[in-house]
Amino acid sequence: MRTFFTLLLTFACCICFGQKIYFSKNNTTIEDALLTFAERQNLNILFKSDYFGKEMLDYDIQANSIKDVIDKIINNPLIKIRINRNQIELIRLRRIYGYIIDDETAEPLIYAHVFDPLTKKGTSSNEYGFFSFTTDYTVKEIHASYLGHEKKKLIINDRNEAITIRLINKSFVEEIIVRQGTNKIDEHYYRLGKENNILQNQLGSLHAVGGEPDLYQAVLKESGVTSGPDGFGGLHVRGGSNDQNLILYDGVPVYNAGHALGLVSIFNPHAINNANISKDFFSSSEGGRLSSIIDVRMKEGNKEKISGLISLSTIASQFIIEGPILKNKTAFMLSMRRSHIDPLFKQRSRDEKAKVFLTGESNYYFYDINAKIHHEFSRKDQVYLSYYKGRDRYQNQDILDEDYIDGYTFLNNEFKVAWGNQFTSLRWNHLFSDQVFAKLNLTQSIFEYRSNNYYYLEDFYSESNELIQDIYATDFSNKIKDLGARIDFDYFPNDTHKIIFGSSLSRKTITPGAISINQETYSGELESDVIFEYIDEEFEALNYQSLEWGIYGQDKWRLSSRLSFIFGIRWNLFQTSDPESATSHSYQALQPRAMISYSLSEKARIFSAYNRMYQGLHILNTNDIGFPNELWVPSSQNIKPSSADQWSLGVRYETSNTFKLDCSIYYKRMNGLTNFGDEAFVPSLTEYSPDFWTETVALGKGKSLGIELQNKIKTDRTTLRINYSYSKTQRKFDFINDNQWYDYSFDQNHVIDLGYQLRLNKAFSITTQWQFASGLAQTLVSSPWKIQVLDNLSYQEGELLSDINDYRLPSYHRLNISLNFSWRWGNFKNGLSLGVQNIYNNQNVYYAYEVIDEDFPEFNESIEQKALPILPSLNYVLKF
Repeated sequence: MRTFFTLLLTFACCICFGQKIYFSKNNTTIEDALLTFAERQNLNILFKSDYFGKEMLDYDIQANSIKDVIDKIINNPLIKIRINRNQIELIRLRRIYGYIIDDETAEPLIYAHVFDPLTKKGTSSNEYGFFSFTTDYTVKEIHASYLGHEKKKLIINDRNEAITIRLINKSFVEEIIVRQGTNKIDEHYYRLGKENNILQNQLGSLHAVGGEPDLYQAVLKESGVTSGPDGFGGLHVRGGSNDQNLILYDGVPVYNAGHALGLVSIFNPHAINNANISKDFFSSSEGGRLSSIIDVRMKEGNKEKISGLISLSTIASQFIIEGPILKNKTAFMLSMRRSHIDPLFKQRSRDEKAKVFLTGESNYYFYDINAKIHHEFSRKDQVYLSYYKGRDRYQNQDILDEDYIDGYTFLNNEFKVAWGNQFTSLRWNHLFSDQVFAKLNLTQSIFEYRSNNYYYLEDFYSESNELIQDIYATDFSNKIKDLGARIDFDYFPNDTHKIIFGSSLSRKTITPGAISINQETYSGELESDVIFEYIDEEFEALNYQSLEWGIYGQDKWRLSSRLSFIFGIRWNLFQTSDPESATSHSYQALQPRAMISYSLSEKARIFSAYNRMYQGLHILNTNDIGFPNELWVPSSQNIKPSSADQWSLGVRYETSNTFKLDCSIYYKRMNGLTNFGDEAFVPSLTEYSPDFWTETVALGKGKSLGIELQNKIKTDRTTLRINYSYSKTQRKFDFINDNQWYDYSFDQNHVIDLGYQLRLNKAFSITTQWQFASGLAQTLVSSPWKIQVLDNLSYQEGELLSDINDYRLPSYHRLNISLNFSWRWGNFKNGLSLGVQNIYNNQNVYYAYEVIDEDFPEFNESIEQKALPILPSLNYVLKF
């Protein structure tokens, strides 16, 4: 503060007297120039003679202040100038920079901590393991630490060159979830504004359906994140919709990250290096979504040796292999996973159909492939090529072929649905200097969803020689092709600032629509293949083009040892073209974001954050069906981009590695939300129009407020996690519910997640988890017949039996337990987890409706669609 007033006084004097400071001297060293200037200004100056070389220089300087003159004389950002009255002190700093990697695999360690224990100055590595910070020149030792790795002390030399810090991994194969805590030295500054490590706070393994490890299960343990029963319905963060989460996989946006309708995600945890979620503060580097950022980084490949993993769970098998192509230069990683329940699924469906005199079968499977190549040209240049492809396919066919005395009946009912993602990412990292790190990323992301339903009934009456044919077909399609390019810079000017800035550009081609046809709208051949070829032609012309451009800048500023501040701003331009009118529409938005953090002590800190977000794409879904077909659509003339403002306040208290408590409150306000109107029920269409949605969209707004608590208590053998959240989320749309506020479908007032792990020894542990959530809000409707789980294209509009979302499903709760074993067999590491999900067999309800048949009232009943029953789980891992 004294320095500030001294500089202020000096500046004021210069202004008052209208004078500038001049200094001129030729053929002199930096040391002599400093001494001469101090003498002329009648100042004392302190520095060490070895700070500067003996090069002879010429000076002719004109400046506004003493500090500016000295800056120009020394011309070295690593010399800190401290002015105290008539005394000037020069302090030499040094910049320490380099990479933090895993000792065994050479994988970069993301957000690892590095600091010098003498001055407590330090930073955290970025998403590629790079770090840079300044500290006193006298420092000769630094410390580095990372979750699940041994802390390391490193002696550094005087050379100004990048260093590599290798940390030894203490975790076993399944312990990618069980992380040990970090050191507490100034961690709050290092992590200010960074996302929560999704894998950091988990207990045991992340077994989802059938014991398959899954990242979504970790996300759902975070306070403020909700879903439908057992994961049905996607992820809803702080009252946001499923489409309001920006999901990045190696920097590529993913538009649907779920297998098996969200029960399992596309992220293979054995192929993941790091995963983080942002809820409180959103970096200005990212945009396009309103509620959260989930950033997942794929492994880069073992640069030291060939290694791999084979995994078998109840529903899927997978393998991973990675290793060097050129040792310490080029590495690869390949992962493949596929479900293996097809034979059981088919046979079970045949048996069930035979009971009602039908033939045909049902089948479902999913698969995904991850591949990556990484080449290091030098310490300054690395190139990464990532690839992912995954698909889900479900099909069902019911055939009835019966002959009678007076004729026959033939029924063919086919339903097919397939969805999947494919992306490619090419990245180039370049280290311009010890202060500037740059990343260039070229991406392509493709998402496709296609479902079609074909119903054909043929009745023949021999007496009258009458043939009656009934045909009904629907097709629902959504395809997004996203081409993107972005460049990002990390700039470390000094030990108190970290500045990031950059720009991104993406071009999206979107094909959204649905078609419903029957005998009145279609007069061609009746075979399903012919019909859907005809529908394909209708979809081909339905392409919306959109362009999104963003520019951002952000500064993380450490004002003092206790106080830190982040301020960022992002500008976005969204432009879309209409394929019918050949017109384009443009929207732009400025998005300020800020966060301030204050450390009350070594154990406690408080923070406050504000974010403004902007989204040009929307998902349209309905209020009336359990598994809505989500339709991605761009902003247009009638549908403007949505926006959100979020305020949050939080406190964190932790004692070393044994106790941790996080508490935060938030309020979020959303505008420009979209939904189908009351009269539009997808896909029960009454018109033959693939772009029906452009005329049936309601616009509205939303609001959400809540409180979140996360508590973790750890001892040598036990870990207890207690998460609780209370929230209230409402929506309001034009022409829906008489323009009155109503509860959001995924408004769950109370959510509790309890986890407990007991580690009996290094080889054996027991993990339990109990979950509770208030029942979902729903609009109760009637249907003339039962709605199938997946075959909802055949749903016909019935009567609304309640106000919008005025009916509440029963509360959700279930208990899971698993036994985890690990052992070595020669050079192989083995892991086995045996468990039971929903151990007391509480089949939670994910959707309810009334069957009302006016012709046959004896078949009327209340239906509750059930989620998963008690399920055994198994996961075996062999690592080599």
